[in-house]
Amino acid sequence: MEKLNVQVTDGVKTLEILQGDATPRKEPIKVNIEGLITAPLDYLNKRKDVIEPLKSHLIVNTSDGKIILVVNEKDHYQDTISGKLKMNPDFEKFGINTGKSRDTFELADFIKMNRYFFSDKNVAMKLVSELKNFKAKVDKEIEMSDNDRGNTRLLQNQVVESNIPEAFDVVVPIFKGQPDQKIKVEINIDARNFECSLISPDANDIINEVRSKLIGEQVVKISELMPELAILNV
Repeated sequence: MEKLNVQVTDGVKTLEILQGDATPRKEPIKVNIEGLITAPLDYLNKRKDVIEPLKSHLIVNTSDGKIILVVNEKDHYQDTISGKLKMNPDFEKFGINTGKSRDTFELADFIKMNRYFFSDKNVAMKLVSELKNFKAKVDKEIEMSDNDRGNTRLLQNQVVESNIPEAFDVVVPIFKGQPDQKIKVEINIDARNFECSLISPDANDIINEVRSKLIGEQVVKISELMPELAILNV
């Protein structure tokens, strides 16, 4: 074995020497997890006996729908577990309150393929039929109207408004990992080009209410599990 000449200075408490085929020493790996809103609480439930609450903290951002648990906050290799309210893809594809537009045929096809989410499938299929015939019906009513002295654009708006299908209900989870919500949805049709967008004041209210409720519940459970943990609202 090759002789080594090692000098140890004052203050050194540990000396590690690797030779030959010894496994190289590797740096610790940071734990950085991004999950659903329940992720920080789930992590704490499994690690509460090894986590020092006075060296950790929880950041709460209600407007962003996010909570972040930081463990060993002064350590370069601190653990970070983020929980975020994420929109369910089934809800997102409807494009509710996003301004996404479709023509009446596109919307009819979309509803037909997603009738599963309607509380009443018969309502869905009736809506499909109305949308498929919508433009022809509007054009016919305008043609039959005596509009020699009237405003064509005003008449077109009036006819469109009178032919817009009533609001319908869909049952769909808004956030990932959360139960279904019944939402009333309206169809907004642009009289200029007959493009449709879906709007729902109910969905907007539910999103804000559920966001505050779910985050509040998680913060309460975390504070009960680890009372000394600093909880910071940002």
